Amino acid sequence: MNTRAVTKNHFYKEFPKGWEVEWKGNLLTKDPFGFIYDIYNAMTKHQFGDYQLPKVLGSLPVQIRCFDYLFHFYGHSENGQWVEDFVLAQPPGGDFIVPRIKLKEKITLPFNHDPSIIIRVEQVKEDLRNRFSLSDQKVFISKFEKQHKIKVKKVGTIRRERYSFYSENSKTHRNWGIIADLCTLQNQSQKKQLSQVEFEYKGINTIPKHDLMAQKDALEEMSNLGKQLITFIGKDKLKATDLTKFNWMIQETSLYRSN
Repeated sequence: MNTRAVTKNHFYKEFPKGWEVEWKGNLLTKDPFGFIYDIYNAMTKHQFGDYQLPKVLGSLPVQIRCFDYLFHFYGHSENGQWVEDFVLAQPPGGDFIVPRIKLKEKITLPFNHDPSIIIRVEQVKEDLRNRFSLSDQKVFISKFEKQHKIKVKKVGTIRRERYSFYSENSKTHRNWGIIADLCTLQNQSQKKQLSQVEFEYKGINTIPKHDLMAQKDALEEMSNLGKQLITFIGKDKLKATDLTKFNWMIQETSLYRSN
C-alpha cells in the first residue's frame, strides 16, 4: 500500500508567503483521535463528498500521524490586551526547542469571510532545522526582545496531543491539513483542557493564479468544509470558534484578570 503522496507539478499557494490560514472548531467530546479516525475513514472510503486522501504534497505521508509536544507560549501586554509573540515547542523530556514566531501584521481582505477562519502571519513555523538547545532558551528570548524592542512574558505551557492527516478536494485540487488535538494546561492544580479541530490550507495543485478571487474561493471552500465537518460529526460535538490556544490560555490564567 502506498502511504505517501504522489509528486505533481504546479503545486503552489494562493496566499502570500508566511500566511497561516486555518479554520477552528471546539471539539466538545474532547476525543481528538476518535474524530480524526472517523473523518479519515470516511475520506478513505470516498464517503465525504469531494474530499479524499491527496495525490500531491510531494513525499509527505498521508496516513494519520500523531505528535506529542509541550508548547511554551510567550507574549506581551499592549493597550490592555495580550499579544502572542512566539511559541517554543519541546518534545516531552526532550532537550531541544523548536521556535514558532508570530508577526503582528494585520491581515485585511476586501471581502468578508467566515469568522472561524483565522489568518495570521508567521515568521518562523515549527521546523527542526531551526531548533536549538534547551540551555539556549534565554539567549533566544533576549535576542527577540532586543530585535522587537519589547519585554515578553511566559504566558503558560500546554501539552498538545495532536492527530492529523492530509486531505485533497478532488474537484478544486486544494489540499488541507486536518488536525484534532487535546491541549492540557500544565502547572495547574486542576488540569484544564481544550480540545480543538483545525484544518489548515496547504496549497493547490493547478495552474498558478494569484489574485483576490482565488483567495476568496479558497476561503469559501474552507468555510464549507467546516460546515461539512460539523454536519458529519454533529452540532453537539463540534462548534465553530475563533478562540486561539493563546487566548484560551490567557482566559484560564491570572493574566486575563490582571488586564
